[in-house]
Amino acid sequence: MVTKMRAEEMGTQSKSGAVADQIEKQRANMDYLRDHYEELLKKYPNHWVMIGEGKVVSADSSPDRLIGKLSRIGTSNKIVYYLASPRKRMLL
Repeated sequence: MVTKMRAEEMGTQSKSGAVADQIEKQRANMDYLRDHYEELLKKYPNHWVMIGEGKVVSADSSPDRLIGKLSRIGTSNKIVYYLASPRKRMLL
């Protein structure tokens, strides 16, 4: 009984550690987007960009083509963002 409980606790800890790792990677991707936004906007105006591991993994003007690339690249720990030019502001 004690061994089973410890194994379950370890499984929970490893899952929470994996979730924390994913959150940290996503935070790093968002930091990259924020820190390089103007540069990315100049390089990829009116494009969808996929960011992973602190770099642009893929970019395309068509969201459908970018989604098609996702199946080859994978979506794990990546963000997709549209770089509108000129920058659009909306009041909600």
